[in-house]
Amino acid sequence: QQINSYQSPIYLEKIFQFEFTLPDFDSDVLKILIFELIDEFSRKEDKADFKKAIFDNHFLNINTGFVDEYINSMRDVKRFVNSFRVAYERLKGEVEIVDLMNVELLRLKFPSIYDSLVSKWKLFLMIKDGYYKNQLVLWTEEKNKQSSQFPHLNVVHIDLKKYIIDNLDILAIRQQSVDDIMVFINALFPYHSSSHGSLKKINNNNAIKRYFYYSLLDLDLSELDFNQLWNLPIDEIKQEIDVINVTKSRSLVTQIENKTPNGSEEYMKFIRAIFYIGSIN
Repeated sequence: QQINSYQSPIYLEKIFQFEFTLPDFDSDVLKILIFELIDEFSRKEDKADFKKAIFDNHFLNINTGFVDEYINSMRDVKRFVNSFRVAYERLKGEVEIVDLMNVELLRLKFPSIYDSLVSKWKLFLMIKDGYYKNQLVLWTEEKNKQSSQFPHLNVVHIDLKKYIIDNLDILAIRQQSVDDIMVFINALFPYHSSSHGSLKKINNNNAIKRYFYYSLLDLDLSELDFNQLWNLPIDEIKQEIDVINVTKSRSLVTQIENKTPNGSEEYMKFIRAIFYIGSIN
């Protein structure tokens, strides 16, 4: 009042604010908005995957798709879509849509957990026993006892949930958020699931890094490039293999191993390609 005796009530109005709670948005409305915004820049061949991830994302109360319950406002929608678009533009065709969506939402909602996963994923995850030799699952003491992998080695691992609980202050995480975080982690790395999936899933040991670095590694052969290669005659495939084999032989072999030939002609191509790679290695 001494500074401005005429305008003091206006000044006070700027200081004392009343809390006004906005109503919650209908989750279905937010889902539709996310789909419509992503539909503007997504590839035609990805639209079905986006639709399934957003609208068909639960089975028997287990999250199998996009963890959308953590998007609660229009602001969340805009922030997520803008962030996701950057990652999608760099990785489209080389990742599973639903995995990339969940990774980006985890990064927005719990950035310290995302950073920990990027730098320590080899400590938090283990390769699941069984037929699918490259499937990553969350490491726990119980699963470690059941696992037969590396019985002669003392492999150091960390229980992610315990790590979070023990480091709440450092990670700037509230105790009540721990279970929310594990929803994301279990959606990305399900243990009881048939989602060993394609070579592009984040729970594939050979693909996980691309989700964190927004690009294929130098040793990765693009699945798009592989599909183009596979459509060539076998003699041209051999020529391309000579070039690829220098740095990307492991990725090439992995993709050929997971290729299901269609018809006798493709079976012959498959066999000749395998034998040719073996002859030059």
